[in-house]
Amino acid sequence: MDKAWGSRLKEAISSKGFNKLSAVAAELDVNESTVSQWSAGNKISITHAILLCDTLDISMDWLFRNVNDVSAHQDNLEDIAEIAKLSPHARRALTNFLNSLT
Repeated sequence: MDKAWGSRLKEAISSKGFNKLSAVAAELDVNESTVSQWSAGNKISITHAILLCDTLDISMDWLFRNVNDVSAHQDNLEDIAEIAKLSPHARRALTNFLNSLT
């Protein structure tokens, strides 16, 4: 996975007014160290990626591929809701596909 997504994550966190990673962690119900790892560009599960993009109101295309702009998320809400309904097998397949893009 391209580590540059961590820089875009930091940008999105800042632009949404979160002053600390702990605030984002609390919103997502994860440890602050987890958000810190993500902001370093380390791996993230598809479930957490969906929740993160939803919380920050950003698109996955922008975050992981630097496509479109940071506010494109609103157009993708229905797609994200459908992804969340996928079976574990389908989510793994989607995760593998997304990883192949970066």
